[in-house]
Amino acid sequence: MNVDEFIQTYTLSKADFIMFKWNRKHGKDLIDENLHTRREIIKYIESVNFQNVPGELLRDLLIAEAYYSKESWGIYRHYHRLAENLIRQTGATYLDDYLISAFLSFDTYCSTLVADLSGVEIDDYINEINVRKANATTNDQSMLKTYEKGIELFLSYKVNQNRENEFDREIIIPSQLKGFKKFLGFIKKAFSRKA
Repeated sequence: MNVDEFIQTYTLSKADFIMFKWNRKHGKDLIDENLHTRREIIKYIESVNFQNVPGELLRDLLIAEAYYSKESWGIYRHYHRLAENLIRQTGATYLDDYLISAFLSFDTYCSTLVADLSGVEIDDYINEINVRKANATTNDQSMLKTYEKGIELFLSYKVNQNRENEFDREIIIPSQLKGFKKFLGFIKKAFSRKA
């Protein structure tokens, strides 16, 4: 398969090649028929730094990887990059899919939580989620809960942005930086164990 051509001509009709197709087993016994193809596409997208990737493809990859994570009890180490680029490139267009995927499993939540949304107007997303929540029907309790959790998620992004801004203004003592680098190294190792 020509990955570049697949990406450039992607439409929903091609989702069957990347969607999560599993054997109904979990953990190490899980087999996903599309895992190899999906990861090949993701690695290519990462190699071109997410440039010229259709938003619909980013959304479908994020959803497929979220379902894979839920059933495999692990997560692709750069899942958070899919999440952050979906938001950066499509704005609120696929916000519901972003939130549903984020809360599908503990692993997707943790990875989505570390997405780098610096420079993104977080308040715009919080407002959008509030509007969607207000317009949701009471019949859809699942989506109402997702919106509530989504507000909390985006508030945590806002707190992180505020901390980053404060951190940028502080004078950093080399001994503090060394401890911080060790902590970041630990986090990086934790997410690089599962590919």
